[in-house]
Amino acid sequence: MIPRIPTGIAFLDRDLGGFYRQRIYVLCGGDDSAKRILAAHFLRAGLETGESCLWMAPERMGDRLIALGNAGFGFSDYLQSGTFTCAEYHAPRAGLAGSFQKELDAAGADIVARGVERLVIDSAQVLFANEPKRDRPDCVSAFARFCEKLHTSTLLLLDPPAGPQANALKDLLVAQATGAFALAEAQDDDERNFLRMTTEKLIGQDALPTWDFEIVAGNRISLISKEDLGKAWMRAGGRGAAPPLN
Repeated sequence: MIPRIPTGIAFLDRDLGGFYRQRIYVLCGGDDSAKRILAAHFLRAGLETGESCLWMAPERMGDRLIALGNAGFGFSDYLQSGTFTCAEYHAPRAGLAGSFQKELDAAGADIVARGVERLVIDSAQVLFANEPKRDRPDCVSAFARFCEKLHTSTLLLLDPPAGPQANALKDLLVAQATGAFALAEAQDDDERNFLRMTTEKLIGQDALPTWDFEIVAGNRISLISKEDLGKAWMRAGGRGAAPPLN
């Protein structure tokens, strides 16, 4: 049986038992803040159990670290110890035979040298931006084999598909994943905004759950489900403001 690992998100760990170790999961949606907060919890959960973690992004990783620090994630100690590292990546150059595989091989050697066990790739669609449409299925398959060889638990963050080609790329990545989730903004009957996380694929699960949740401020910004917010409000005797979700 494949062991599971905690995601750091209470409703995912409670309802799914966490993610399968050394598998690929995809998170797609338009709310970048929620995606990155979820990714930060995923990596923080690994760091707190002694795993080495890497966050890769195509640009502005420093700005993202500052924002996460302001959100209470406190990655600085892990950065200093070397158990948490960040790296910026770029799409392999187009038109060069074998360029994509060579780039993967070089990145893989670096990731293995770092001893990475959890990997987040931000805006992962950028990896394939320079590949012709006809080559993308082979490139995605090569990428899946790359992740398998790394033995990392991998979370891919995808921007919302903008057009048929982007949607086709997303479908290719989801086909290689153990689980895939979509984030969308929603509004209740009282015109209060919240976020909805829909399961698009989940190997090993009969049901495909959906969660409504909010981004909640505190010592560390959290993603808290409608169910848990309602329970907390009831424990408080229904006093104070109404629960954020109906």
